[in-house]
Amino acid sequence: MTSPKRPDLTVGISTTYTRVSRALTSILAPSPGVEYLMVIQAPGDWEFPQELSDIANRPDVRVSIQSATGVANSRNAVIAEARGHIIWFADDDLHYDTSLFQRIITAMNKHPDCQAITFPSHNADGRPRKRFPSKFEYLTLFSAGKYATFEIAVRTDSLRQSEVRFDARFGAGAEYPFGDEYIFLADLLHLGGQIGHVPMTGACHPDVSSAFRDFSNRSETERRVFTRVFGRWIGLLVYPAFKLRKLIRKTQSALRAPHK
Repeated sequence: MTSPKRPDLTVGISTTYTRVSRALTSILAPSPGVEYLMVIQAPGDWEFPQELSDIANRPDVRVSIQSATGVANSRNAVIAEARGHIIWFADDDLHYDTSLFQRIITAMNKHPDCQAITFPSHNADGRPRKRFPSKFEYLTLFSAGKYATFEIAVRTDSLRQSEVRFDARFGAGAEYPFGDEYIFLADLLHLGGQIGHVPMTGACHPDVSSAFRDFSNRSETERRVFTRVFGRWIGLLVYPAFKLRKLIRKTQSALRAPHK
């Protein structure tokens, strides 16, 4: 008896039990070679809603319940349980269509030397979420910090072999509420992995990213992220340069804005 063919791509959707109804909109019609893996963080006495039970019966959909909290733990569960050759880390509030899956698979096939790829997403008004490169380029420790997790796809087997995982001290729901994806990419780079930016159309993310929300410990989190990425001493040198660059860009944007 032959085993089932392995999917080309796992769409790993991280969510919590309070957002399941919203997350279900991220599961589209079946697409050849694609599986959906929804990781739900929920208390032990939580019961499946009927709408989830119905969609979980699809052969291309799997649901994993996790008692741990924090999005980094959820992403790590996706890494552990994915069956696809490639993982795309999706959020529960993204808008996309199935053509994105083929773009990810094609990009990975085109760049076999890359352990991971990144690609742009856009806001609800169609504008890029950030200023992204207009052509393919390899990421460095200095350029990897602009990407959200839903702008990252990885090769499942090589990632597992590298033992790189998301640092559970960082990211939404953790002590330091952002920076988990930057640290994840940096850890891959530190091990010699190649990460390529691919200028293709990604998903739409209509909400404000957690990195842009107002946190009481924002400065402390930023310092922790930079020392985690660059090491203690270099990180303490790079962080002030990062803050100065942000201030310059903010000032330039204010000067370019039309005056009333």
